[in-house]
Amino acid sequence: MVFCNSRIEEYLRVDTEKQVEAATLVGLNFFVQPAAGVRCRIASFADLLVSVGYKWSPTGNLHLKGNADIKSTNRLDWSGVRTNAGIVTYFKTK
Repeated sequence: MVFCNSRIEEYLRVDTEKQVEAATLVGLNFFVQPAAGVRCRIASFADLLVSVGYKWSPTGNLHLKGNADIKSTNRLDWSGVRTNAGIVTYFKTK
């Protein structure tokens, strides 16, 4: 789940007059990310983990902050390939 908060500023300049408008668009974006990975033991307490997957966002609708009735024509799309790498550590428990 991704919480989106984007600020849009628009400028219009005619001769020496400048008009500025700003709005904040917000939305909640859910996604699905299937991935495949490999885990390799590097020590008795740690593994190296590498994975690759694809993040798919079926939602991405935005609305004006403070007024959910005013929908934006802009859409956020977080879809794409994701790679991860890291070290996993293990702690012994009783």
